[in-house]
Amino acid sequence: MKDVLVKRDARSREIEHIFIKQSASNGELLEFKWLGSDIAYVALNGFDDKEIVKQFQSHYGEISKSKGLIFDLRFNGGGSTINAGEIISYLANQNLPGSIWKSPKHVAACKALGAIADQFEEYEEY
Repeated sequence: MKDVLVKRDARSREIEHIFIKQSASNGELLEFKWLGSDIAYVALNGFDDKEIVKQFQSHYGEISKSKGLIFDLRFNGGGSTINAGEIISYLANQNLPGSIWKSPKHVAACKALGAIADQFEEYEEY
């Protein structure tokens, strides 16, 4: 646990300090442990590094034997939906639909994805 100090803005009143206990990640990209004998706990602390998929794969043999699974995403700051999708694919017995969207103009995020950039060639002229 770590201490978090929250200061309230009480312009015309006396300021009161409130202390909140917040759990903290141990800094690892993925944390795995057993809760009891049959519940697997997996903290996925970021999807920005492909390494998280490799780490999940290395624990999957054990995870697949569990009767229950807890994914802890409290400290996950986001990242690549591709990495998140690869992890989720281990738990689904069919393809899962993702979001579909399109834009009538060049969107930098599409170019950054690279794999679908050819679909947006007509918008690359600035």
